[in-house]
Amino acid sequence: MPIPSRTRRLAMTIQKRQFFGNWGVNSVGCGVCLIFTIGAYVVLIHPFWQHNSVHAQQKQQLSSYSVKLRERTNHLGHLQHRLDGVRRHLKAGALQLKPASVINQHLAALTDLANEYHLNVGTIQPESAIHNQQYAAVRIRLTASGDFPNCTRFLHALHVQFPDTSVSSFDLAGEPRASGTPVRFEIDLEWYTTPTASTQ
Repeated sequence: MPIPSRTRRLAMTIQKRQFFGNWGVNSVGCGVCLIFTIGAYVVLIHPFWQHNSVHAQQKQQLSSYSVKLRERTNHLGHLQHRLDGVRRHLKAGALQLKPASVINQHLAALTDLANEYHLNVGTIQPESAIHNQQYAAVRIRLTASGDFPNCTRFLHALHVQFPDTSVSSFDLAGEPRASGTPVRFEIDLEWYTTPTASTQ
């Protein structure tokens, strides 16, 4: 039996309403899912990613600091070994010491040596002295800047040319492994002289 045209039109209208009604529900569902996804990223994923990024940077910095610490520890150990050697020579009387009255000539000679290795001397200042019966130790603070390889060459030349002068402390500011980059350093020296008349 043929379906009346009015009935067919009514059925098509109902199907259209069901389709667009379902589409609207699906759209709302997709929108809700999208909102939850963005929220999860903002609340969970993005902070976690930022935390991992900061952790990686901190780990890299820590590794760099560890390398610098090992380098400086090894260098200070070497300086301490030299200082102990100088003091042994002093006790044995193997060094020819000068009087403290020639301090200006000694400071000028140290400055000339630093300039020879292309170091820019900022200050070179004598400080307090330690006296005993065998010798007097005049403390000298030296600040300078230059390439790190030149700094190490200067320290080696200092040990060779001035056996009466030792390094008691060494502080470095900068990146020693960066070639051609100037570093700033402070050196505390001990210049051993003949004892004063009051201690002899």
